[in-house]
Amino acid sequence: MHIQSNILVVAGSLSLTITLGLAWCLAGMRYLEWGFLKKLFPNYQYLLKSHIDYLLMTGLLMVFFLLFEVWFKVPLPKGPLESWLRLD
Repeated sequence: MHIQSNILVVAGSLSLTITLGLAWCLAGMRYLEWGFLKKLFPNYQYLLKSHIDYLLMTGLLMVFFLLFEVWFKVPLPKGPLESWLRLD
């Protein structure tokens, strides 16, 4: 089964979704001044740093997917997750 490099895309999509949620939280804190977001995230700088971290992680996951799947056509080594989920 060809699932190895698709895990990178799934993780990248999930990371991008989290990044979008964090961006909405940033906009809600900064411009809309929602009080519950200020209680949920007391420090604006940490929220911004986490947004940037997830954005960079998304980029790295997508770049590695492109390297493995499109350009080099090298399959990823089998990991313990694939044998545990019986994806062979």
